[in-house]
Amino acid sequence: MHSFMAIVCFGLLIWMAFGAKKSTLIDQVTKLEHENVEKIEDEMRHSMDDMVGLREMNLTDADTDFIIRTMQSRETDVLYFALADNKLTYVGVKKLVEAIKKGKQGVRGLNLNGNPVGDAGVQYILKLFDNNIFEYLSIEDIGLTDNGVKELVDGILQSKLSSPVKILFIGNNKRITDHSVKQLLRLVGLNQLVKIDIVGCSLSDEAKKQLEQESPIFFV
Repeated sequence: MHSFMAIVCFGLLIWMAFGAKKSTLIDQVTKLEHENVEKIEDEMRHSMDDMVGLREMNLTDADTDFIIRTMQSRETDVLYFALADNKLTYVGVKKLVEAIKKGKQGVRGLNLNGNPVGDAGVQYILKLFDNNIFEYLSIEDIGLTDNGVKELVDGILQSKLSSPVKILFIGNNKRITDHSVKQLLRLVGLNQLVKIDIVGCSLSDEAKKQLEQESPIFFV
């Protein structure tokens, strides 16, 4: 009997300890989420009226709804998004772009450097190109590959003679190789496109030389 009671008590102690630990973990997560929201709000208060400036905020796809609400609170017709060095994936980008398209505000520029968006995010970014005011796109170090470059170039060329973006940064994507040279050369001659920065990609010296000789818009 004493042995049975000892086992029961021991089990109860373990359950109580686990329950307390679980509760503590939940409290910690809730606290972190609350602190992140406060950081975002503080950053937004100090941003310019036409900028959603949230660099290096450790944002994830779970924070997208809050970013959208903040965007909608801005009393300006045109916005610039500075979201570099966070943890947004194509899922968050998709939600953000959908919200932008549904709203009345236009987007002049987008910086997603350092977010793991990958090729999958390109198809959503391209949807911003039809607002006639988009000028600046920076997607460095997002996991872009040669396949993503092709999709990006195809999207830009849908605007025919005039590029929907003036300045394009796709550097530091190590999976962009010499295979992308042919695609990038398709952009030569487009009106308005003044710069394509591909510094830090996996291009050979020969490929870099070819791009530089073809057009001054390439920075390799």
